[in-house]
Amino acid sequence: MFENRGDPPPFQQDFVKNVKHHFKQEGEAWLERLPEIIKQCEQIWQLEMKEPYVLSINYVAPAVRIDGRKLVVKLSIPGEDFAYELEALRHLESPAIVQLIDFDEKLGALLLERIEPGVTLAEVEEEDKACRIAADVFEQLIREPLGETALPTTEDREASLAKIIADYPKGCGPISQSVLLEAQRTFHRLHSTRKKQWVLHGDFHHYNVLQSGEKEWKAIDPKGLIGEREYDLVQYLLNKLPEENPVSVIDQRIKIFTDILKLDKQRLVLWGFCHSVLATCWTVEEDGNYHRPFFQTIAAFRQIHQNNYRRDIDEAKIR
Repeated sequence: MFENRGDPPPFQQDFVKNVKHHFKQEGEAWLERLPEIIKQCEQIWQLEMKEPYVLSINYVAPAVRIDGRKLVVKLSIPGEDFAYELEALRHLESPAIVQLIDFDEKLGALLLERIEPGVTLAEVEEEDKACRIAADVFEQLIREPLGETALPTTEDREASLAKIIADYPKGCGPISQSVLLEAQRTFHRLHSTRKKQWVLHGDFHHYNVLQSGEKEWKAIDPKGLIGEREYDLVQYLLNKLPEENPVSVIDQRIKIFTDILKLDKQRLVLWGFCHSVLATCWTVEEDGNYHRPFFQTIAAFRQIHQNNYRRDIDEAKIR
């Protein structure tokens, strides 16, 4: 069943393009090794990998083990990102996150439970219902750090913005220098007033929360991050928004999250402003294209802060 199956089918074109774009020569070399890595995983774990899901920069495919158990194999380029995800899965282990069955660091391979039916939270049409489900998963998920950790921190995100400012002194894409500096100042003020840090998911949004069984939901694909809980909800706020005027949707999501999770609303809004600036910068291409929905949220967080606290971001009285 698991021997002499030949090479896997040709890889998805967008997957190949994305890997080469993100990882350059390292990505090309990994793609060449990938058929052999797939065969090794099948042999080591005694399973058969099926047709992969729609891929981005990792190879993820359903698999069936020799005992009939349905699983998922996720293959990544070995390195920091793989190590961070592995550590995050260990730290955040709970009924609210996909179960790690086994791993092989040299191969960059994770063996995971298969979550079924596996529909994403993005498919829940009712906005408030989806947000409450997300809050329930999040509440079970986040943990206090257990001793030393190599995971990146929100200070690293601030440093990433500082590098962008140094590299693009006149502004980055649609974002002016003054807004970049305002976000940097806000990052610094939030870090200087921080009270407690947590192990965060690092990429918590609609498409990384899957339905498990009839009523349960689980998070997948943690990046791993150390910081305040409020920061970890920002990526959810940036996703699945209306094309125009996202203010009311973001504001309602913030209200639900802060009410259920007992979080600091102002800090969530300010983290949202900082991260929306950084997230937009990350999407700016050499030809000037950028992700407009992220860019729109910069003004949205500014307006939400003004509406709630009657002050601009730079004048915020941060507790």
